[in-house]
Amino acid sequence: MNKTKKTKRGRAGAGGFAEAAAGFEDGVARICRVYGVSPILGRLYAVLFLAPEPLGLDELCAKVAAAKSTASVALRQLLSLHLVERLPPRGDRRDFYRAVTDPWALLADWSRIYFQPELEMWRSTGAALEQALGQKDGPRGEERRALHERLLRMAAFVELFQELLGDLTQSRAQPPPSRSIPIRLDGADDEDAR
Repeated sequence: MNKTKKTKRGRAGAGGFAEAAAGFEDGVARICRVYGVSPILGRLYAVLFLAPEPLGLDELCAKVAAAKSTASVALRQLLSLHLVERLPPRGDRRDFYRAVTDPWALLADWSRIYFQPELEMWRSTGAALEQALGQKDGPRGEERRALHERLLRMAAFVELFQELLGDLTQSRAQPPPSRSIPIRLDGADDEDAR
């Protein structure tokens, strides 16, 4: 007897693409929940990641079973996180969205927007604190030595993290070359058409 298994989203399948796609969507939603972000952001990103073409708000709402207001707010958050791009209207006035799928581009954006400011904060405030350790109102003895050691460890970590981020964002893999289609012009020989 051949029974098809139902996933919790109601899709039938025996390990096919639809089931794997639903699992991917659920997985990205779970990751969002771990970081304290609404799972709808993960679902929308996953749907856009898997979509062969940009999608409009109505299509996205249908795919994630969300109200327009909920999906619209989540899309604005995804846009602000640079995980999704809004494309210009295509003839009608609707916006279309697509996921940013290049992991190197995501890393470079996140580094510039989030990591670099945080690293700079640690550098500047740590350096100021290190200078202030010798002031009259600063800690003395063992407390001063312990704080000095903590600041040195944090500074070393910040520099290591900075170096790692620099290497990752600078060693970005090159995208595959664009396809070119030779066009033969009337009167041109085959060599000129290339």
